[in-house]
Amino acid sequence: MFKQVIALGLLPLLVACNSSDSNTNGGNDNGGDGGSIIVPGEPGIDIDGPDSGGDGDGGTSGLPSQLPGFESESFDPDYKKASINLGLEYQDIEAICDTDYSEFLDISTQYFINCDWKDQRENFVISYTEIENKESEFDTSGASTIQLVLNNDFINRQEIGINAYRITTSSADILDINEFNFLIRSTGIAPIEPIDHKFNFDYKLLNNGFILLSENEPNMETLYITNLNDAENKRFELHFNPVLDSGQVDLSHTITNTKLFGFVYQALRYY
Repeated sequence: MFKQVIALGLLPLLVACNSSDSNTNGGNDNGGDGGSIIVPGEPGIDIDGPDSGGDGDGGTSGLPSQLPGFESESFDPDYKKASINLGLEYQDIEAICDTDYSEFLDISTQYFINCDWKDQRENFVISYTEIENKESEFDTSGASTIQLVLNNDFINRQEIGINAYRITTSSADILDINEFNFLIRSTGIAPIEPIDHKFNFDYKLLNNGFILLSENEPNMETLYITNLNDAENKRFELHFNPVLDSGQVDLSHTITNTKLFGFVYQALRYY
């Protein structure tokens, strides 16, 4: 799993967050490998496995070079393929992938988003990363990535595939990590029990932190599309439990960009 683990030198880069290719509040990069975890300054870890798709020898999209209604070169080719293959509105895909989310986020929140069509798997992959900086004894800084995977099989079951990645820097001596979950909590007047998706995961302990990576084989974790309804009134968290000499510590990172999940629901709500 960790043949492609990020080098230890990435951690100070992550803390610094001074990539010349990103803005203070976020960036939107529609190039590169959209099936990969997005980490500032690095190509990232491919949690979708080696990409044998694309338009090269391994690509099998079977799509003509000119598609009805998409003759203009102004259309993004990956969005175009996702729209035609998955029956999604092109404008809904643009809303997910091209919105400047900085206006919905705290000024200190830095984000990155990448959207990519995988020809061979016929998956549309939305990778979203948020970077946090905490001044606490344990969790000094980190980045969390949520990867949403759309394909016809998932959509027909009213589901979305989900992968996740977490990198945390810490001065604490970590012995083990017990859990890695994705939680959806209601923030209404009468909160209900959170929806808890428990990942199968792998991890790597570092001298100054750890890396968590969900395992999407043989079965990727999925969540119901309806769970994203009214996203602005919900809280989306990555939850993880490092074990120290003194016992287990419960930590979480709230993905503050609820607008993203709202746009995904908007794109899929009629299925």
